[in-house]
Amino acid sequence: METRQPAFLLVVDDSPFQRDFISASLKESGFEVVTADNGVEALNRLYERLPDAIVSDVMMPELSGYQFCRIVKNDPRTRDIPVILLTSLSQQQDRFWGRQAGADRYLVKDESMGAIVETVEDVLREAREKGRAAGAGASVPAGITETAAKSRLGSILEDLLFEAVIANRLRDLFRLSQDPAKLAVELFGFLHEVFRFKLGAVMVRSPRTVSLHLDLAPAIGHSGARELVMKELSAHVPGVEEGSVTWAISGGVRKSKIFPVFNSRVVVPVKVAGETPGILMLWDEGAEAFGAEERKTLAVVERELASVLTFLSARDEMESVKADFMSMIVHDLRSPLAGILAGADILKGGLAGELNPDQLQVVDILCSSSKRLMTLVNEVLDMSRIEAGRLTLHRGPASAVAALRRAVDETRFLAGERNLVMESGAGDGIPEFVADQEKVEQVLINLLTNAIKFTPVGGRVSVRAEPSGTFVRFAVTDTGPGLTEEEQGQLFQRYSKLAGSRKSELKSTGLGLFICKSVVEAHGGTIGVESAPGKGSTFFFTLPGGKP
Repeated sequence: METRQPAFLLVVDDSPFQRDFISASLKESGFEVVTADNGVEALNRLYERLPDAIVSDVMMPELSGYQFCRIVKNDPRTRDIPVILLTSLSQQQDRFWGRQAGADRYLVKDESMGAIVETVEDVLREAREKGRAAGAGASVPAGITETAAKSRLGSILEDLLFEAVIANRLRDLFRLSQDPAKLAVELFGFLHEVFRFKLGAVMVRSPRTVSLHLDLAPAIGHSGARELVMKELSAHVPGVEEGSVTWAISGGVRKSKIFPVFNSRVVVPVKVAGETPGILMLWDEGAEAFGAEERKTLAVVERELASVLTFLSARDEMESVKADFMSMIVHDLRSPLAGILAGADILKGGLAGELNPDQLQVVDILCSSSKRLMTLVNEVLDMSRIEAGRLTLHRGPASAVAALRRAVDETRFLAGERNLVMESGAGDGIPEFVADQEKVEQVLINLLTNAIKFTPVGGRVSVRAEPSGTFVRFAVTDTGPGLTEEEQGQLFQRYSKLAGSRKSELKSTGLGLFICKSVVEAHGGTIGVESAPGKGSTFFFTLPGGKP
């Protein structure tokens, strides 16, 4: 039967009485013990022979127990050695500083010696279970002077300051990042300040969606970047397919075939509860672009990203519950509304008998109000689905001409009420494209409705579809009051409703443009506006072409 060697302990205390008492008690319990009367001497003892555990006083000259513990925990050779801090201090903040120094346990000296022995046995057992015990007898030859100890402590403090600065900066950037797209933009902006890279990618994964955000140097082609990123991603996060990914790319050139040879790359998986909800990847042409300093920064980034993604994951779960609730409520609202609309149509068509002009006017009001309420109910339902990541696209061969026709038919009556001229048309050579036809029509109807609402009586509204390279570009133009740059910056946000010149007597939820943006981006397209005060506005969106 194998006989286990007695554990080797280092006891550090500047009080001879306390040091001898603790040492003797531990020896009686079967431990081998060596002692030191201050932090500097303890470092020499430490590197003469690595102990299995350390028991140290806190209040000592030269180096305090906190400082000694921090040096131990910041040295790769000794960081896994359990450290128990003993002190007569009992304030909560003292325990806090003990934990921040990396101590495995923190005991008050007025506890019994039996409690100290029991704690030593506990940390040794935990170390054995984790397979991290240093092992008695191991040694690292090194003489530690007081100057060297203070120098090492200074280096550790510099590292801590560096980590604090980086972490605080990232927290400032991330605290307003409520969605993966904004998070990626903020992150890449920060990383460009810290070091150089030509291609960056960050993946954010939820139970329902996978989004990839790429940041490219000006000359890099999009297709080559996507291919490289997917290859690297599949090696670290199996099961992710390109067709299931929502892409967002900034920089680079869409059609460029230029793609450099990268000699450096770094991959930072973000782990949360054993899962990989995120991953950061960077590439550069330089042979040693990502050295020790850069990797130290990325370690802090990984830690902060893990916190943010944990929050986003919890938020997604809450949004999912909310979406289920909203879906139930909206379903219960839509059923009676559909009955009201059907009854109003019957009355308006004279199927229940002829109506006089006054009665027809009341029925018209009933129809228009019911339709408006149905639109608002549908917008709320769409919004809840988007927030929960449940926006579903039914892709298939799509027709730009058919989308224009339906959008105009749906909004013609509203335009007639305001005596507006409506125009529509499609250019030659529009590429084939695959999309959710109904969702594309929904975006066009929404943009047209907005244009009609904000265009003065007697104005003009037009909608067109044109080829734009390999994309299809839809544009809705009005002769309304136009938008200032500040107003343009408020668009496409949830619940955004403009004040000032671009007001309408027709009320809305402020969800329409946000829903449009979500639908377009889910297709891999972009949406935007061109406008100036007094010159009207053109809202446009592009969808990628491609054969079914």
